[in-house]
Amino acid sequence: MVFVFGVDVPLVELILAFTLITFIMLIEVTVVMIILFYQLRRTREVTNRLEQLAGMHRIENKVEKMDKNKIEENITKKGKK
Repeated sequence: MVFVFGVDVPLVELILAFTLITFIMLIEVTVVMIILFYQLRRTREVTNRLEQLAGMHRIENKVEKMDKNKIEENITKKGKK
């Protein structure tokens, strides 16, 4: 028997209560970790998709610049003739 705040509590029940609380906390931590890893995976997917879109945007910009340069070259060639 152990005295807790002046109350006599059996040691076995105290250990059982701490064990139960620890087990519940372990389950909660496991669930939170699973949710965090799921969100991390989704975040990586979104990041990869954004990088792909940014890459496509850069390619489109390069193509547009090339088109503008060709148009300007054609205009200057026609002006020289």
